[in-house]
Amino acid sequence: MRTMTLALLTLLVSPALAQTPAPTAPALTPAPVQNMPTKDDAALKVDTVRMREGYRVAKIMGGTVHNSQNQSVGTVDDLLLNASGDQVVVAVLSVGGFLGIGNKLVAVPYKDLQIERKNDGISLMLPNATKEALTAMPTFKPD
Repeated sequence: MRTMTLALLTLLVSPALAQTPAPTAPALTPAPVQNMPTKDDAALKVDTVRMREGYRVAKIMGGTVHNSQNQSVGTVDDLLLNASGDQVVVAVLSVGGFLGIGNKLVAVPYKDLQIERKNDGISLMLPNATKEALTAMPTFKPD
């Protein structure tokens, strides 16, 4: 059905496209040159090669959380900010289930999540957590 719909759509659009004149190229004008910030500028805070402090949220999201016995206890599903938006206060973990089926979301204090740099990635640890204790927690329900 999908193939037939695509074929019919192609037949209907093809004559219209064949009659459309070729667009003329717009005149090229050079973009204005912008000055790059210097190392003395107050706005320049991040080293362009490597971040000196902190962690990228993209490296934390989806990361596997282990306990102090190096057992996987869940993955980071979300991070919640405080009302002013300047601090992460809660880590929402996906726990239980298998391959995303039957899992549930639980909220843990972000300060309890230990994050360390390891090689090119990061290590996430919730020291005293167990799968059983996390799955017994109340389910987190986002608004």
